[in-house]
Amino acid sequence: MSDDRYPWLRRRRPGPGVDWEFFTYWTLVAIFVGLGILVLQVHLAVYGPNAPGLFSDAALYFEATRVWVAGGDPWTVQLLNSPRFAAPPPVLLLNVPLLPFGQQAAVAFWVIADIAGWAAIIWRLRLGPWWVLFPPFLEGFFPASPDIALAGLVVVSGGAIAAMTKPYSIPSLIADRRWAALAIAAFAVVVTIPILPWAQFFAQLPEIQQALADQSRDVSAWGQPVLMVLVVAALISLGPRTALRLVTPTLWPNAQLHYSVFSARAGAESAALAVALAFPGYTAQLVIVYATVIGVLRVAQAMARSRAGSAPPSEAGTADVDGTILRSS
Repeated sequence: MSDDRYPWLRRRRPGPGVDWEFFTYWTLVAIFVGLGILVLQVHLAVYGPNAPGLFSDAALYFEATRVWVAGGDPWTVQLLNSPRFAAPPPVLLLNVPLLPFGQQAAVAFWVIADIAGWAAIIWRLRLGPWWVLFPPFLEGFFPASPDIALAGLVVVSGGAIAAMTKPYSIPSLIADRRWAALAIAAFAVVVTIPILPWAQFFAQLPEIQQALADQSRDVSAWGQPVLMVLVVAALISLGPRTALRLVTPTLWPNAQLHYSVFSARAGAESAALAVALAFPGYTAQLVIVYATVIGVLRVAQAMARSRAGSAPPSEAGTADVDGTILRSS
């Protein structure tokens, strides 16, 4: 915990001057926590102990698998107070091992798996304890979406399952160079083509896409041309790996807030990006602001070094701007 990735840990007590790094970091953490508390309050108001929508995604996914195995059409499944099933065919495989145990057991499994998955992310990425309030996690946990468990698998070498079932996890896997996981996922998709109902899926694709659009909250810039152009420019300026980790929450079509659990590593590397990912509906705009600030800081740093007669900043120098000023934990 004492390496250069966490410089703020060595300066908990500011010196006689203003420690801007210390102040900026904890201000961003306070904003993050405030957003998390607000989102938690909203979800607690919507999902009571007996609310029909509580853990509804887990029940919906299980029921879709049960209907498919029984010879029915999984994309007609819609439970009370839940959206229509609109996931791609490989998702149906997630609940096949749970079919003998029934819906209640499957729901309990995904609730526990989500908790374990998020704990794994916090542990492996060395995130602060306040990340239990990460709004995308909260949005995914209350309906017991499998996304959180799958995101947890990504950090413990289970990325192939995530890539196979959740395409919006793929950009982050590419950023982490998880080529083996991507290759295994591609192979698994090809192998399972004969058993999965791809024909039904493509026959109903317009209706499925509409159902997905109806249940999404348009948290990305998709469909807004000017904003998309600005986001693309911002992502390019941040470098390929950061850009790939931010593609899903900023540019993915019909993106929902909980998709950002696959982008947690971006938030682990910058407190400012953690806030951007935590801000429902404004991630794209805040990424643009972040890229602009980083660009201004880099220019200022280059000008200062030029005046001092030093060499042009290297990649390591520009990384210092991002990390020292806006480092997360």
